[in-house]
Amino acid sequence: MTIDVENQRGYCGHCEQPSGFTARRVETIHPSSGYGGRLQPNDVQPTATIEHLLECTYCKDLTLVVERRRWDMATNEVVDRVTVVYPKPPPRPVHPSVPTLVASLFSEGAEAEAAGLLRGASMLYRSCVEAMAKERSAEGRDLYQRIEAMKSTKALEADLADAMHEARLLGNDTTHDGIAYSAEEVADVAELVSEALHLIYVQPAERARFKQLRQARRDSARRGGAARP
Repeated sequence: MTIDVENQRGYCGHCEQPSGFTARRVETIHPSSGYGGRLQPNDVQPTATIEHLLECTYCKDLTLVVERRRWDMATNEVVDRVTVVYPKPPPRPVHPSVPTLVASLFSEGAEAEAAGLLRGASMLYRSCVEAMAKERSAEGRDLYQRIEAMKSTKALEADLADAMHEARLLGNDTTHDGIAYSAEEVADVAELVSEALHLIYVQPAERARFKQLRQARRDSARRGGAARP
């Protein structure tokens, strides 16, 4: 669940749909200077925490958003991180057909993402991809090679393998280089991992289930009875 506080648009956690928002209160809690949270390169303490109390134009319920801004000295750019505090966003669901370890890593990553712990989410999504590669018995010295092995054996389509590399790089950058990605960037990678889980585990399980249902219908027809759905 993300909200663009500048344009006051995003996903409302109350009515569960894209919506516009009206600011009811905007308060700078820890300004870095006299700029009301607008950071400058020469700020002594280049950080600002801003609370936005927003009203959904559709359902009229209130959403509390915390915006954290800091000046990145390395890039000379403002890094803006937005976290929805209320209503608490639900973690991403995991289908029961996903293996236990893979599912638990994805669920923990989703919980970290929902809580705004983006570094932890990045590491856990990478661990989820690593667990997927291990569960698929992919060979290789490191995760890059194991993903490539899955691609070469057709266990992963090329575009899906590229998506897995995105999760790998996100985790690597966070762990080794301390790069802080935005909520939108982490959410994008989470969607890619979720798509991989669906294609690798959920679709085959659904196909097998429907095959069993069709077979049960045939068996019932042969016995002269009605098949149960």
